[in-house]
Amino acid sequence: DSNNDGYVDNVTFLVRGSPTAWATLLWPHRWSLYYYNAFINGKQVGDYNFNLEQGGYLTVGVICHEFFHTLGAPDLYHYDGGGAPSPVGGWDIMEANGTIPQYMGAWMKHKYGDWIDCPAIESMGIFPLLPLQSQETSCYRIDSPNSSHEFFVVEYRRQEGIYEVNLPGNQSGMLIYRIDEYLNGNAQGPPDEVYLYRPGGTTTENGNLGAAIFSAETGRTEINDSTDPSSFLYGGAPGGLNIQDIGYPGDIIEFVYWNIFVQT
Repeated sequence: DSNNDGYVDNVTFLVRGSPTAWATLLWPHRWSLYYYNAFINGKQVGDYNFNLEQGGYLTVGVICHEFFHTLGAPDLYHYDGGGAPSPVGGWDIMEANGTIPQYMGAWMKHKYGDWIDCPAIESMGIFPLLPLQSQETSCYRIDSPNSSHEFFVVEYRRQEGIYEVNLPGNQSGMLIYRIDEYLNGNAQGPPDEVYLYRPGGTTTENGNLGAAIFSAETGRTEINDSTDPSSFLYGGAPGGLNIQDIGYPGDIIEFVYWNIFVQT
């Protein structure tokens, strides 16, 4: 009860047995005891996580995924996308996770965890990014000139440490996302709150999520309305983003932002 409101913040159940079908009772999930009264040491139980021992679901990845739900984070995978492109793939624990998980993306850490800042870039310049593991300078927001509610977020993913070595592909560098602030998660998408740009990705094609990294090492050093991928908005309209000269992934990665747009 970290905020002394009389409620246990979370209880995690680790249950011996196998899961049943997705979204049924015996499936790993987060929920709340809305209509039941249960107490631990005089504190009422609200949120809980339910995890099964068998079926490959008793992993650190699943436990972290479900607990992030307790903190308010939504799923980033589609419950029924009708064959729509995968939003972020294995780059975020809220869409896919393994035995040892990767982190959630910068936008998720900012919005749902309130763990990092994500300041807006409002003028042209050269900007550094620290790896997502850092508490500072690990996220920037860039508004689209062509939308009132869709914008872009950039982060630096460095393959190091216990968790981030489990990222897709085998390279470090910058990731670029499209965010729709009208939405919360991707479960009912598309449209999606969080979409990761990747080569070959379009409104209908999944593209290569494993090659989503931008850096001088990958040779993908820019994104605009003419590159692959382009900075398209949800409906396919140009997003108006203009980033270039993305550098090499070291202690930091730098990029150049140009805000010279033609309104569409």
